[in-house]
Amino acid sequence: MISRGNRGNALEALVAGLRGTPTDRADWQAVIALANRTLLTPDLFSSLARAGQIHQLPEDVREYLRFVHDCNRERNLRLRTQLGEAVAALNRSDISPLLLKGPFPCSFRRPAWSPAG
Repeated sequence: MISRGNRGNALEALVAGLRGTPTDRADWQAVIALANRTLLTPDLFSSLARAGQIHQLPEDVREYLRFVHDCNRERNLRLRTQLGEAVAALNRSDISPLLLKGPFPCSFRRPAWSPAG
């Protein structure tokens, strides 16, 4: 369990990472635990990579963040494909679905950044 003091430090480090500016003295185990609980782990990787700061992280942290990001990307691509198939099936039956909050952003917006290699 993360102590109250570490939780505050983890939150500060997570926010800094999401802004693309990793802190020097982060407890990365606590930061990753918080990012995982709040479903921000893929975003943390993307933010740091976009800012060119991903190399500042310890190698094991960087590899874990990349792994979670890549798994999330693959999942989103599968969901986008499934949504397209469902919409096409509905359209063949003359049904025009109205896509609401959840599927709309991930379906019609291309990611501005995707990791290289």
